[in-house]
Amino acid sequence: MQRLEGLEGTVPRKEIDAARTEAKSLAERERSIGASLSSREALIAPISGVIARADLVVGQVVEPRDVLFEVVDPARMLVEATTADASLAARLAGASVQGLPDVSLRLLGASRSMRDGVLPITFAVGAAKPGTALPLAIGQPVTVVAQSKERIKGVVLPAEAVVRNPSNEPIVWIKSGAERFIPQPVQFRPLDANTVVITQGLSADNRVVVQGAPLIAQIR
Repeated sequence: MQRLEGLEGTVPRKEIDAARTEAKSLAERERSIGASLSSREALIAPISGVIARADLVVGQVVEPRDVLFEVVDPARMLVEATTADASLAARLAGASVQGLPDVSLRLLGASRSMRDGVLPITFAVGAAKPGTALPLAIGQPVTVVAQSKERIKGVVLPAEAVVRNPSNEPIVWIKSGAERFIPQPVQFRPLDANTVVITQGLSADNRVVVQGAPLIAQIR
């Protein structure tokens, strides 16, 4: 710029103005970059919570759209369950997390479209006792046990009580006397992962073998 100003009258005026503008722009960039080298920039999250993940290293150059930290609110966690039964959401009476009795689930809603052949259902997670921390982590896989509004009349038994006879029919063993057991054909429906409900074939006074039923069939 100084060289061009010394040649004023022999060079076009627009070249001198362009050099002054460029020199001013470079000086402003120098001041801006110099201040950032000796000062710290505060990173402020738009929400309050705890840091779940940090993707940042010393000296990293970032863009405005880059995600540096993931901030989550542990008190507002969600559980997404999937089912192949599209009508299940309308029949839900409640749900719970298997193996975590201190966690309560509240149905928020279900998707209107299938995803990879299954229907996502979203639940809000809460602590059964207010004020206690949730024993869950972000991304942790859990098993959701759904409770249906449908009512079935029958006898609830452990799933291991129902075995198959040589004809591949479901049966239970009924104790009729001392060391005497009778195979009884039944009809059943699964109640959850560990229990079934016998809808036909049993009465209230039957004594059913609930442990070791497969071993009885081996006795002759």
